[in-house]
Amino acid sequence: MQVQKKSTLTATGSALFQLLADMAKYPEKFELYMDNPDALTADYDLTEEQKNLIRVGGTENYIKLMVAERAKMFGDVCL
Repeated sequence: MQVQKKSTLTATGSALFQLLADMAKYPEKFELYMDNPDALTADYDLTEEQKNLIRVGGTENYIKLMVAERAKMFGDVCL
């Protein structure tokens, strides 16, 4: 089981979306990161804001991340 390292914007989307896709595909691997979110975010090319929101956690922060990422990809019409 390999997780793509240092994901950047690709044909499949942003590093944040790639992180979420990898988490869905390999949930058992990401359980290892529960106590160390910095190790998780180091494997992906995330912005500092994204890393901080992931460190803090909580549903509201994840929603903020997804809304901002979607707006970046598709513009404000999706908000």
